[in-house]
Amino acid sequence: MKTVLYADILFLINFSMDFISLYLTFRLVGRRFTAFRGTVAAAVGALSAVIMTYFGVSGILSFIISFVVSFLMILICIGLGFSVKVYLKNTVFLWGIGALLAGAVTFVCSLGGGEIPTFRNNGGGAVFVFAVGALLARWILKIMGSAPKSRECYLDICCFGIKVEASALVDTGNLITEPVSGLPVIFVRKALFSGCADAELLCGEVSDAEKLSPDTRRRVRVVSVRRVGEAKLLWGIVTGGIFLKTKKGRGKPIRAVMVIEDVDGYGGFDCIVPQSVIT
Repeated sequence: MKTVLYADILFLINFSMDFISLYLTFRLVGRRFTAFRGTVAAAVGALSAVIMTYFGVSGILSFIISFVVSFLMILICIGLGFSVKVYLKNTVFLWGIGALLAGAVTFVCSLGGGEIPTFRNNGGGAVFVFAVGALLARWILKIMGSAPKSRECYLDICCFGIKVEASALVDTGNLITEPVSGLPVIFVRKALFSGCADAELLCGEVSDAEKLSPDTRRRVRVVSVRRVGEAKLLWGIVTGGIFLKTKKGRGKPIRAVMVIEDVDGYGGFDCIVPQSVIT
């Protein structure tokens, strides 16, 4: 018996699963997920699946192409400017989530006779798969929601010609990014840079940037922050001088936008960092 595969249905099914897998992956690692980048990445993944199916790609070649495409999908969602290690870690997470969803959908389909319905035999194939995937995603997120939301780490911050050590609260809910570059935002209390003129000027809402030193002015950015229903525009400075301290010493530099705030601290910590900077 000859099996007929319809490209449009295959594309829609793979697109649905890829989009849900990307969304769950970014929620898991604490990165900001945008619908536009996720749609483009999922479309790339679905298109590659259709092409590989059409040409009958299988075996080790299929594995290599799938990995490269998954890496590309993560690159599209995250953007440039991070280390290869970050992309590889998120690619592995994506594969794990994808395998979990695919296995679960296959199991659910097996309960109905082992076949996934298509648009051409009863009008609901891709909708069925998307619905099952969405329900599973909600269940996974519910489990994730009961897990601890924060932990701590320690940083070396080198900025304004000053080197300081800081305790940091890792907050998975901090998904704020600089809108142009997409770089993650780290919030730091002003007391760490006591006596630094540029740090004093950068603390608080956006004001006159002409008073800043030329080097600081070149790296300054504007970050929109919403807290308790109130939106503010704050100064931020692009820096690659933030290092995660590990048992083996100082790790690789973290490229981020640092926002300085005039606060006593963050629950006993010197700064708040998003989960994405340490994954």
